[in-house]
Amino acid sequence: MVRVLNILVLGPDGRNKSIIEFLKARGNDVSSTTEEVTVGSLQQANIEFMISSGYAPILKEPVVSVYRHRIINLHISYLPYGKGIAPNFWSFFEGTPNGVTIHFINAGIDSGEIICQKRVEFHPDDTLETSHTMLMKTLETFFMDQWQSLIDNDFKPVSQVNLVEKGTYHNRLESEGFLDLLPQRWQTPVSQVRDLGTDVALSGNFWDMYDQSVGEANG
Repeated sequence: MVRVLNILVLGPDGRNKSIIEFLKARGNDVSSTTEEVTVGSLQQANIEFMISSGYAPILKEPVVSVYRHRIINLHISYLPYGKGIAPNFWSFFEGTPNGVTIHFINAGIDSGEIICQKRVEFHPDDTLETSHTMLMKTLETFFMDQWQSLIDNDFKPVSQVNLVEKGTYHNRLESEGFLDLLPQRWQTPVSQVRDLGTDVALSGNFWDMYDQSVGEANG
């Protein structure tokens, strides 16, 4: 039985065009926004379900509680690894699994229950840019393949709290700071990022190197 929903896609239309078209083709009422939402605005629009993909604002209480298990996020990392910004960079740098994840949103950042996920493998000649593109395409297709299971609740969510591996979180300052040290930035081959991660521990050593680089640039 086809279930029709009033769905709000959180994120840019350009990024989510195929997903929006997919949902509309199945009879759903679909709108989108990049603006911050409130319980009042959502209830006024009769929103039943939300899909976050590339959404900049952080969803907070009381939205996440009122819409518990009705907001999912499409994330290009194999959670619990790669929470936060530039997850594909950090997966190569830290040597963690590459992949995509669909998860519920809670009050944390990329820390909600995992609904489903898929591993993705890359060639050493892939760059940060091509890997990002591949992850986005994989996530889009994966979402469409899983959609019926999602709305039928045909899955067993996994709490990240109970995972042995807790993964890592990186904010925008941290991510952009390190990317600035890569001469080719997003054109950097993933093999070089892996090698760099092997040589440089994610610790004070990184920030010493970063501070020195900034000092030399400003000197």
